[in-house]
Amino acid sequence: MSCGDAAVEALAGLDAWIAGHEDELVDVVSRLVRVPSVGEPFDPKAAQPFGPGCAAVIDATRDLVESYGLAWENHAYYAMEARLPCASIGAADQQDEGVDDAGTVPNLATKAGDIAFFSHLDVVPAGLQGWSIDPFSPYVRDGWLFGRGSSDNKGPFSAVLFALRYLREKNVPLRHDVVLYGGCDEERGMEDVKYLVPRISKPAASLVSDAYFPVCYSEKGIASFDLTRRFDDGSLAAFEGGASHNTVPDRAAFAVRGESGLVRETVEGHAAHAAFPQQGVNAVALAAARAAQVEGASPQVREAMAFIARAFAGYDGSEFGVARHDVELGDTTCVATGARFADGVLSVHVNMRYPASETGQELLARAASAADAAGFSLHVADQSEGYVIDASSPQVEALTDIVNDRLGTQLEPYAMGGATHARWIPGAISFGPGRNDVPGPFPDQPGRGAAHGPDEAVRIQRLKDAVAIYVRAILYLDATL
Repeated sequence: MSCGDAAVEALAGLDAWIAGHEDELVDVVSRLVRVPSVGEPFDPKAAQPFGPGCAAVIDATRDLVESYGLAWENHAYYAMEARLPCASIGAADQQDEGVDDAGTVPNLATKAGDIAFFSHLDVVPAGLQGWSIDPFSPYVRDGWLFGRGSSDNKGPFSAVLFALRYLREKNVPLRHDVVLYGGCDEERGMEDVKYLVPRISKPAASLVSDAYFPVCYSEKGIASFDLTRRFDDGSLAAFEGGASHNTVPDRAAFAVRGESGLVRETVEGHAAHAAFPQQGVNAVALAAARAAQVEGASPQVREAMAFIARAFAGYDGSEFGVARHDVELGDTTCVATGARFADGVLSVHVNMRYPASETGQELLARAASAADAAGFSLHVADQSEGYVIDASSPQVEALTDIVNDRLGTQLEPYAMGGATHARWIPGAISFGPGRNDVPGPFPDQPGRGAAHGPDEAVRIQRLKDAVAIYVRAILYLDATL
């Protein structure tokens, strides 16, 4: 059987195989969701650099991967690897074709470089508000699988894994190894992929599953910074909110001394991914607005709280002079994702995302000037420029066609505000099963059911489609690279 004939035969049975393994796919995603793999602060000297939760989810993949006949490797708990070696494909046809001592099918030259998929297994904290279930006790309802990490990114990871499993079971001859990496620091600092990329051979193609279909050709630049201000008059007693550096806070609390004594209040917002702040309601901004209204609070407190409320009631960064609009590459977003008051100093953490056509240093200089005028100091925590790939490249066009053919859509490549592993992998293409063209499980409640939001969910049919799309993408890339 030739490579082309085997591929045609494999595709002919693909939908039936996916339908027959739907329950297993749901079970695998659920098993991973049950592991609360919330990353801890990075410790490069530790045996588990992102903490025990992330280490546990890497360990949880081993039996799965090996049971599918794939090779598994632990990259020092930065990431795991599932590998489908091309030399093992075709071994089942040995009687008909003849296989050399290495297990390679004759007339099928092995090509250098892997077809590599990059996913992540860490998740953001569950948050405090809005969940109707235990975030780490997944369940299925109306065709959706609910649980923290189900869509970001354990569901997509599992879809890629099942694509590799399918090709292994069907013994489809391939010229390239196909490998899936599951990192554990995508949600915090991406130290996983920064560790991994220099230590692996350069892939022939790199695909990142943490995205929307069809293909993302640009991600925004990202700058994280802290606004700090000291309060010496004792009027501000407490201020706290936020659980993740890239999530719109769903709760914040403050305590301010006013004319009637100490005023304490807890304010609830609505969590959402910081890349899509329009889906959430920022509790830090709401709490600051309330604190600014406390009668008898000191002028210093009222002034500072009013500034925070103005700056983050919206999300385009206008108060900092950084609002930018790019029709193709998107608009600037500027979100307060956390606040802490300790030892007389208020610190507000800010996540700013800007179109790749802009330069981060210039925007940060503008933000620092505006912060200074409001009595705050700006301290840059992290920054990475955006990236753009050629949206008209043959690979982007072919992958887009594969998606549209499967889904019956006319989707176009797009730019987004989310940050993925792709920005740290040379030549990577973001190619994930998310959808922003169809409603989520709660169409009347923006943010609920979405990544980083309460009741995060993934549609099961979407994962099944993703398995089929990934199989076709692998076959296309294997034949053309």
